[in-house]
Amino acid sequence: MRGSKNKVKEVQNVSHIDLSKKEENELQAESLGEKIELIIQKMPENEVTLVEIMDIVGADSLLLLTVILSLIFLIPVS
Repeated sequence: MRGSKNKVKEVQNVSHIDLSKKEENELQAESLGEKIELIIQKMPENEVTLVEIMDIVGADSLLLLTVILSLIFLIPVS
């Protein structure tokens, strides 16, 4: 159990998308579209994890995950 707690702490401490306190507070009241725009602006070029994006989005993270996972079904099959 102790090892898994350390892994959780490591994941929570990793932050590739750096937001100021003001930006974090604004995310609480913004729409999902505005949150996605902010994520796109702050996203690093090398890598970002889905967990980091979901952490920024907050309460709407399940909605965002559903959108991401359903994108493949929007491509027409010919």
